[in-house]
Amino acid sequence: MKTIAIINIIMLLVLSCDDDQKETVRKDVVIPTSESKLIKMYSYSKTGKIQTVISGQYDAIYRRSNEIWLDTVRLLHVAKSKGKTVFVELTADKGKVNYKTMNCEAWSNAVIIREKEVRVETHRIYWNDEQKKFYTKDEGQVTVFKLLRPNDPKDDSVIKVVGKNMVADNGLETIELDEAITATPKSASKEGY
Repeated sequence: MKTIAIINIIMLLVLSCDDDQKETVRKDVVIPTSESKLIKMYSYSKTGKIQTVISGQYDAIYRRSNEIWLDTVRLLHVAKSKGKTVFVELTADKGKVNYKTMNCEAWSNAVIIREKEVRVETHRIYWNDEQKKFYTKDEGQVTVFKLLRPNDPKDDSVIKVVGKNMVADNGLETIELDEAITATPKSASKEGY
């Protein structure tokens, strides 16, 4: 009986040692070099004022890459429009930012809003920090909602424009679209814009 117990113990030791094989490394999976739960990056003007803030949740940085991949990306840009400061905000479910150039790509429910005056909706939007412009590529439809008279609190008429290949300045004053169709102005409160 003792012999059988000793043989079983030796077999268990041999089998458990056999499980310590070298781990195979999958070459199709790229592991991030660093991760964090929240990130904020700042871009400054030549006078030292904050011009752009990019933030996101759960970011990951990969080796040999200048990009940070983000969940829930938010880009807040401070622009000048007709002598006053305006805030333009880009939000999306996913995105990536080049942390050297501050260029950003945002996708999945991408929306740009300029202080309740202009709203741009599409699947994917790009931000070029050097040129200070937003743009899309051939990803699909771009929908723009613009208040007709933003300075008149009694008038909430909205123009809806649908097109492709958007190029817009940093304050969303000038928005260019290809193959655009414009809808007649309607009340935003009645239509639910």
